[in-house]
Amino acid sequence: MKTNGTRHGLFAGILVILLVAAMFAGCGKEGAKSELQKGVDAYYARDYAKAVEHYRAAADMNDAEAQYQLGCCYAKAEGVPMNWDEAFRWWGKAAGQGHPESVKRMEDLRKLEETRKAAEQGDAEAQYRFAEHCFWGTDMEEDEEEAAKWFRKAAEQGHAEAQAQLGLCYFDGMGVEEDDAEAVKWWRRAADQDDQFALYRLGECYLDGIGVDMDCDKARECFRRAAEIKDAEDEVQYFGSESQKMLDAILAYEKNLSAAEQGDAEAQISVGEFFAGRRNSDEEAFKWYRKAAEQGHPEAQYELGLWYDGLGGSGVEEDEAEAVKWYRKAAEQGHDLARNALSICYEKGIGVAKDPDEAKKWKEMYLQSGVPVVLYTTGMQLAKRGRPGDVEEAVKYWRRAAEWKNPSLKAVPAVAAAQYQLGKCYYYGIVLQEDKAAGIEWFRKAAKNGDSDAKAMLDVLDSPAPQPWP
Repeated sequence: MKTNGTRHGLFAGILVILLVAAMFAGCGKEGAKSELQKGVDAYYARDYAKAVEHYRAAADMNDAEAQYQLGCCYAKAEGVPMNWDEAFRWWGKAAGQGHPESVKRMEDLRKLEETRKAAEQGDAEAQYRFAEHCFWGTDMEEDEEEAAKWFRKAAEQGHAEAQAQLGLCYFDGMGVEEDDAEAVKWWRRAADQDDQFALYRLGECYLDGIGVDMDCDKARECFRRAAEIKDAEDEVQYFGSESQKMLDAILAYEKNLSAAEQGDAEAQISVGEFFAGRRNSDEEAFKWYRKAAEQGHPEAQYELGLWYDGLGGSGVEEDEAEAVKWYRKAAEQGHDLARNALSICYEKGIGVAKDPDEAKKWKEMYLQSGVPVVLYTTGMQLAKRGRPGDVEEAVKYWRRAAEWKNPSLKAVPAVAAAQYQLGKCYYYGIVLQEDKAAGIEWFRKAAKNGDSDAKAMLDVLDSPAPQPWP
């Protein structure tokens, strides 16, 4: 009896231990689940450091999803410094538990290693693909110098896409010293193989005289060839579409040039717009705007005011008094934006002595139109200028446009764009008190009115789970 009692006591003790262990295991799973959810909540609140803290707690409890998300944080440098070794270490742990996204990441790492080995053995396509990984920081830390090195290796073997990308590296000084002539050299080689991107960029260089002598005929030929290239679905690709736009712009320029030279102010404006914003062409744009402005064209006069105000192209020394002079000429002819610009100059004493009465007069004349397009555009110009108080003023204009009642179909895009800008100000606390809910509400109004930027913002904010890649 004593022996049986001992056995029963031992059995009971083991049962208690197992029950306690099961209880703690259940608590561990619940604890991991709780920490994971806290991490997700912190991530959506953009408190990445706090998200990492909770993800790590759950990951240490062997939660596969938390391990995966922690790896993503290391890959994107959110809440922790970027560390690809740590990212793959945590993805490896999660992959060992069968986590599908982590398994995919580990498979991507295996493929990347195969690509690297093939690149080192001289395979041009592998060199190009490995360079792309380096350039974009896909499955590894971004390294522009390493990218340029591998683009060059592939380019020297005649790989057209690598030649086009190497040209871009030289043009923008990414991983190599900026060199326009070297960019043109590689784009020309890729263009000889009918690379659409290279043809488009080479056309721009010929049009603007970048790294090569300006030559409108050669530019037109590059754009024509790029526009004619079709993809597998027989649809014009992006740079083909852009090339067609450039062909149309060149055609319009050539059509207007003769009339502009004969003194037609409208044609002079068109020629000025063709050159405006183009590299090495600001002087030519300004010349044609001035010709039209001196004939009394209000749009050209307003443009001159912007240039002297530091809001136009380069190559013209800022002169606030000269800006006021041209704003006034345009404003006196009823140009709404010029009236508003003139009112701001009088209000703030820019190029003219402060005069509240004059500021009010021009402001009231401007506000009589109340066009949302004008309100939105004025806000953007103020925000771009960025002088003290300009952003605060810009928000006032955006609000007026955003709250505009019954806008015409033509004005709706401006209303939507203003709603999006106002949403950003609320959401990120720009000038206004940060208010995420108000920001999202304005994004929704803008998206409903068709603003693509607002739709993209909502797609990010409404996504069901933290995304591992930007």
